[in-house]
Amino acid sequence: MAAIAHEIGTPMTTILGYAELLAKSVGDEKNRQRATTIVEQVHRVSELTEQLLVLSRSPAGSPRAVALDAALDAALADCAGAAEQRGVRLERRFSGAPTVHADPRRLQQVVVQLLLQAIDATPRQGTLRLSLVELEDGEVEVCARDEQRTGEARADGGARFRLTLPAAR
Repeated sequence: MAAIAHEIGTPMTTILGYAELLAKSVGDEKNRQRATTIVEQVHRVSELTEQLLVLSRSPAGSPRAVALDAALDAALADCAGAAEQRGVRLERRFSGAPTVHADPRRLQQVVVQLLLQAIDATPRQGTLRLSLVELEDGEVEVCARDEQRTGEARADGGARFRLTLPAAR
């Protein structure tokens, strides 16, 4: 994973350097904004690459029974600042979450990464709702979706993710 991250990082650094030079040297506002967008997106790819490295370097723990509500609450707390910065309201739509079978640290890392991506895709002043569905086969599905200010799901599907976990036995 580190080698792949390095292979991605090297060209991204080159692209970033040229895009920053371009942003400073172009005369018209439209092209300056285009170059600035490239710079922002390179930073985004670099952050994602770093997050992948962190996930790959962390040692896997032993899967065990995990209180899902506590793990999700911790992930929501970890993402509160990013949501506030983007003007996105996080809403917890579950109670009495079941216990699941997972590595608690990895579970929280995955949920945080998925929430951060959903926050990034949610329009400003939007609401990102986190809910749970207990499936018939004993699995639990964690769902996040952004909704319009009216409280209805966006017609285009919006930002959403689903993570299915085995229930603890």
